[in-house]
Amino acid sequence: MDINQLQNKIIDITIWKKGEQRAPHKPLLLLYALSKYKQGHARLFHYKTEIEAQLLDLLKCFGPKRTHYYPNMPFWRLKNDGFWQLTNIENCININNPSKEPTGKQLALSQVYGGFDEPSYQYLKKNPCAIDLIAEQILSQHFPESVHESLINRLDLGLTDFNRQRDPMFS
Repeated sequence: MDINQLQNKIIDITIWKKGEQRAPHKPLLLLYALSKYKQGHARLFHYKTEIEAQLLDLLKCFGPKRTHYYPNMPFWRLKNDGFWQLTNIENCININNPSKEPTGKQLALSQVYGGFDEPSYQYLKKNPCAIDLIAEQILSQHFPESVHESLINRLDLGLTDFNRQRDPMFS
């Protein structure tokens, strides 16, 4: 695993789109996980206690206004993007309809954990500067510049130089 391989996987994540509207669910979850990794979090996150409420809050603040929010969807669906792993999913897969995503309640009852797969996590742990590069990539690719600073501060990402290039002629 190297930075280019991981960046390419993250660039290629499947994002729901309808016209010009793009769902920020997966990018917000990834930014949240990266911010926690930067603070020394273990590889996996418990859905109920570490993801559900936190991602719901981020979706309400930085996503399009909705009647209902589903933080379980990006948590579950990221496993199809090649670098996110889930554990304890056996009890929340619908035998009659395996393609149906589990609800947040099913993820909680099954004690599902998720996070970057082992090779990706080990790479980030050994190369902490890669966390900043990937976070900057996600911000640039999925969010308007007008919310970058708010997201960086909210998630305590500490990207002090991101979007802060000043005109050298300005004094």
